[in-house]
Order: sequence, then C-alpha cells, then structure tokens
Amino acid sequence: MFVSFEEAFWDLSKNWIYFLYTEGYNKYPVATPILKEGKWILCFFLSGKTNELVGGLSDKEIVEDLLSFLAKFKI
Repeated sequence: MFVSFEEAFWDLSKNWIYFLYTEGYNKYPVATPILKEGKWILCFFLSGKTNELVGGLSDKEIVEDLLSFLAKFKI
C-alpha cells in the first residue's frame, strides 16, 4: 500500500521503518520510504490477516486507520 505525505516525518537516512506495536494486531509492521517526483511516500507491505481487515474498507477508512496507527509513534 502506497501512502503519500506532504512532508517526511521519518528519519530520512533509513531504508526501512519498523513499527513495533504490542497492543493488539499490528496491521502495518513495516514500510519503506520513497521520494518520487517531490512526493514523500511510505510503501507498507500488507499480507495475511491485514488483507482481510483492510480489504473491505474504503480508501478514506484505510487512511483514517493508518493515521490513527501512526499517531501512536514518535518517529
């Protein structure tokens, strides 16, 4: 899943970002940052149970869920 942001809020020296979360199922455990055409993008790798959990959601619901998840981290 590719998600673009206006600004990078992550460490630009990292090739991978691991989101370690122990409170429930972690739907978004790892992402790789991409800078393409001036856009800051995180590419999240989704599989298994996550596909089932987000597969039926609208794009807006997925964005809200992901942003809520990311708010738990101080990157």
